Amino acid sequence: MEITQQQLLQPVSRTNPLVYFDISIGQESAGRMIIELRKDVVPKTAENFRALCTGECGVGQLGQRLHYKGTRFHTIKRVFAVQGGDVVKNDGTSGESIYGPLFDDENFSLTHNEEGVVSMANYGKPDTNNSQFFITAVGCENLNGSNVVVGRVLRGLGIVAEMEQNCTDDAKPTLDITISDCGQLTPGMDWGVDCSDETTDKLPPYPQDWTGKFTRPTSDESVHLLTGLRQSGNHFFQLGRYYEARAKYRKANRYYNLLRKNFDWQQLKGRPSDQTDLRKLDEFSVMNNINMAAVEIKLGNYQYAKHECSEAIRLDPKCSKAFFRRGQAQSRMRNYEEAIKDLQQAHSLLPDNKHILNELKSAKQLLAEYNKQQRNALKKLFNKK
Repeated sequence: MEITQQQLLQPVSRTNPLVYFDISIGQESAGRMIIELRKDVVPKTAENFRALCTGECGVGQLGQRLHYKGTRFHTIKRVFAVQGGDVVKNDGTSGESIYGPLFDDENFSLTHNEEGVVSMANYGKPDTNNSQFFITAVGCENLNGSNVVVGRVLRGLGIVAEMEQNCTDDAKPTLDITISDCGQLTPGMDWGVDCSDETTDKLPPYPQDWTGKFTRPTSDESVHLLTGLRQSGNHFFQLGRYYEARAKYRKANRYYNLLRKNFDWQQLKGRPSDQTDLRKLDEFSVMNNINMAAVEIKLGNYQYAKHECSEAIRLDPKCSKAFFRRGQAQSRMRNYEEAIKDLQQAHSLLPDNKHILNELKSAKQLLAEYNKQQRNALKKLFNKK
């Protein structure tokens, strides 16, 4: 295992407050975000943000509690920023600071030149800050001098990428993206980023926050780590806790992408990288995608299940289970002819499997019934007087 001399982001100053957001996307926990507030540069703005995280100021002048807990991210603009913090109407049309409905710009000393910058939103004119804020997904130099930067994300920035997967092209979330809990971390307190559920998984949800990303594990070490994540997903799947299972499988996929990239980089730099190493990682990904497809079918997300199976088939064109699961998803979307093709392919790869044969028989029956319904509908249409 090769180690490089790098480290994760650390606070600029020990005296700056650290706050956290626990964020949920739909019915799944997306993880914890840790933010350093730049009290050393913008003390008034930082105090507003800190107090809104703890909720210690109670009810504001506009009649709502001054607390970020329970508020939504109402705007998700891909490759730009995500915005939330409306503690009054929770829809991006209002907000209130601990100083009143609005407060003045403190200064513009800090810039928006990188990802993960936390900045105060305003009404497009000076001195109109309240509780609303945004987090940059990329450098946004065009915002320098117009919005007051209050801090920076130290952990959990990967959550922004997850948000970007759940929004429309006009920046509206397709699922509720909510701050389920928030508060301040006291000095010496564990940041609570690493997993601490009932499984053996102790890794942070996003590999960007993993200290192990600065090492280069062998393929066997990588597969061992990834298999542990997948088994944690299997644990929840067997208990019928499908959202938690899906979160684990998706987490495993994020770590797979990081670890596989290490071997790709070795090849680009002229270092030896045996194709066997890549094959071991890809074999894991095939199984993980099949498991994700099984969860999506349980949750009724058949299009997602189809996508996961297609990815597994791309990596292993002879994977009977991937064709079987994709056939299941196609059948439930009433794409019976495509379902039959996939199930026939699964049958040719695994001829004696009764589950495949039963699913194939069911798909053929459903197609026959559908065709019969269509003929009867056409017959009625042309027999009208």
